[in-house]
Amino acid sequence: MITKRLIFSLFLLFFNLNIYAADTIVDHNLDAKSPRKIYVFGASAASFDFRFNRDVKFTSASGIKILFKIRATPGITMHRIGRDGLDWFNITKRSDITQDDIAFFVFGETDCRTHIGRQRDTQKCDLSEIIDKLATAYIKTILANKNLVFGVPCAIVSVTPPTDKGENPHVPFYGTLADRVNITRSLNQKLKELCEQHNLIFIDIYDLYCNAAGALRPELSDGHVHVHPDFNTPLKEWAIKVLLEHKVL
Repeated sequence: MITKRLIFSLFLLFFNLNIYAADTIVDHNLDAKSPRKIYVFGASAASFDFRFNRDVKFTSASGIKILFKIRATPGITMHRIGRDGLDWFNITKRSDITQDDIAFFVFGETDCRTHIGRQRDTQKCDLSEIIDKLATAYIKTILANKNLVFGVPCAIVSVTPPTDKGENPHVPFYGTLADRVNITRSLNQKLKELCEQHNLIFIDIYDLYCNAAGALRPELSDGHVHVHPDFNTPLKEWAIKVLLEHKVL
């Protein structure tokens, strides 16, 4: 059985042997068959998870060709996507996506890092109440976007594990690392449930990058809150595996 840990172990083996370098993502034989386009919408995590703010050609270990078209807007929260809806977040105005493509959505890291715990404490309400409201509004906006491009497969990428390294004073950590691990896991679980309810694909990458405590493994990070681009190949391999399971590739 192929697992996330197995994919990552194989990747690290190839990386260390210089057989399969993590940033060897440009395939020079793509003209033989056009790759499937995946538009990646998100905050800064979208750039780090899928290789910065540009179009990226990628060939999986099984030979599947993908063109990741990254459309990242750093600093944007899941809360804003849900609150402002199509008035602010409209994928047809941010890209030339068609029903033949696939859409990925990568939001929520900042919400888990800074906002959810603070809202829980200042509003003196249950964590589940905050997360349910946040995730439901977010998914509502994603579904509205899906309806704009009839038939386009849409996937929600889970929030990556939190960390206590490289704090940004403008968007600081709130609460303990253990609390933020719980918040992130809880949000991911709610997103998974909503995806199952609304025929969306959920791509859970959390376990690819967490340590035993559930935090982001520092050796796989950029030194701050994101996965280092040199180590995002397992993420893309796992995403392709999930898409294949859902028969959209």
